[in-house]
Amino acid sequence: MPHRHRSSGLKQSNKGHKSNKSSKRSLNRSAGGKVQGRVGIKKKGGVNGVASKAKADRAHMAKQRRMASKEKLLQQKRVQGRLNTNSAESEKAAIVPRVVGIISLAEIETQLENDVRKFLVDASDKSN
Repeated sequence: MPHRHRSSGLKQSNKGHKSNKSSKRSLNRSAGGKVQGRVGIKKKGGVNGVASKAKADRAHMAKQRRMASKEKLLQQKRVQGRLNTNSAESEKAAIVPRVVGIISLAEIETQLENDVRKFLVDASDKSN
């Protein structure tokens, strides 16, 4: 009689769900609407929500500080490429103005070219 392989009780069993615990929702569903262990709901914050308002104010102030710091860094990056390091006062380096050349490719200048020129000149005057 030839030998036949018979399966034993030591088989691989893949877990259908790895979690050993029930979820909050399944526990609530199995409870059937019954609520256990809840005596009362605690309110966060002080009287009339004063503590929560103070917390919101602190968060707002922190956000304003972050935005101001970010704007300061952006301003430094904008100016950094235009500093004149060869000036006499090394502590207060003068800002070198940007030179912009406008070359018209058309034979006649149009109103749009004049508007662009005016916009660039006005913007450069405001930055100084």
